[in-house]
Amino acid sequence: MKIIKIVLSISFLFFSNYIIGQSENPISKFEDVLGKTNSETLTFLVSDFENNFLITNYPNLSTQNAYEKFLLEISQGNTSYLDKISKESKLTFKNSQLNNEIYYYRDSVWFDNEKLKERFVYKVTNGEKEYITKEVHQKEFMLKIKKDSLIQLMLESPRDYKSYGKYMNALNLIKLGDSFIENYCSDKEVGFLIPELTAKWVLEYKLDYTNYFHKRIVLLEFVY
Repeated sequence: MKIIKIVLSISFLFFSNYIIGQSENPISKFEDVLGKTNSETLTFLVSDFENNFLITNYPNLSTQNAYEKFLLEISQGNTSYLDKISKESKLTFKNSQLNNEIYYYRDSVWFDNEKLKERFVYKVTNGEKEYITKEVHQKEFMLKIKKDSLIQLMLESPRDYKSYGKYMNALNLIKLGDSFIENYCSDKEVGFLIPELTAKWVLEYKLDYTNYFHKRIVLLEFVY
C-alpha cells in the first residue's frame, strides 16, 4: 500500500509540474526569448505610441478605436503618420539591439565577376559587428539595369527582414492558439509585407488592443 501511495504521489507531482509548464505565462515565455533589454525597449515604444501618437492624433477616440483608425488610414495608402512618430522613439529603436533582432542592414554591394553579392550586418554585440554575405538572385528587371546603378539602388534600400531573429523566434514560440499570430508568423517568412494590404488584413481580425502581443505586432509592422 505504501508503495502504491509513493507511486501515486510521484505521478501526481510529475503531472502537476507538466501542467504548470504547459500553462506558463506566454508573456514570460516571449520576453525570455526576446531578452530583458529588448522587451523593455519594446514596452517603451508601445507606451510612447499610445500616449503620444494615438492620443495626439485621435484625441476623441478610445485606444481601441484609435488603433483601428490608424490601420484604416494605412489601408487607404496614408503614410504621413511616419513623420509624426516621436524623435525619441525613432532614435531609441534605431540604436537598440531590438532593431538588430528584426532587421539585417546592408552595408555593401558589389559584383564578383558576374555574380551580385551583398553584405549585411547580422548582429552587433558590445559594439562588435558580425556580418553575413549573400549572393543575390538577379531578377529579370535587375539584369536590365547598369551595374553601378543597381548597386546604388540596393544601397538606398539598406534593410532586409530577419525572419529568424529573437523577435520572430519569440512570436513563433507563443503563436499556437492565436490564429492572428499564427498567420502573421507564416506571412512574415517571406520578409516585408505590403502595408496597405496588411492593414486591411489586420482589420479583418477585429483585434483587441489590450492584448500584449497584438499591439506590439502592429507597432513593429507599421511603424518600425
